[in-house]
Amino acid sequence: GNKAEEKIIKTAGKPHHIVLQADRNAIKATPLLNGMPQDSPDLSFVTVSVVDKDGNLCPDAANQLTFSVNGAAKFNSVCNGDATSLEVFTNPTMKTFHGQLVVVVEATKEKGTATLNVKGNGLKAATIAIKVE
Repeated sequence: GNKAEEKIIKTAGKPHHIVLQADRNAIKATPLLNGMPQDSPDLSFVTVSVVDKDGNLCPDAANQLTFSVNGAAKFNSVCNGDATSLEVFTNPTMKTFHGQLVVVVEATKEKGTATLNVKGNGLKAATIAIKVE
């Protein structure tokens, strides 16, 4: 007679905007010695989701998105998890797969703040700041 669990599942509306979630909001600058990197660059993996006006993930969304990184980091790559996709992962554009993809942001030698900008036609764009220490 006692509830063990309760869950609400909502059907998503039309794609409305982009939501960004970084695995880490701070990464380390890449140290240089005689102009050469001394370590592998530090990375932040940013999950990009296409959601409806209420913030529900749009699992059927296949929007072409573009990415730019400004400041103390640079665009590294992108992946949508679609094994059949022929899009080049080092180009700063890709379609979402089931409404999501992941953008990899790479620290440079400079300390400061990096900004990832993501946009797609018909969607409200999104920006996230990542600190480079």
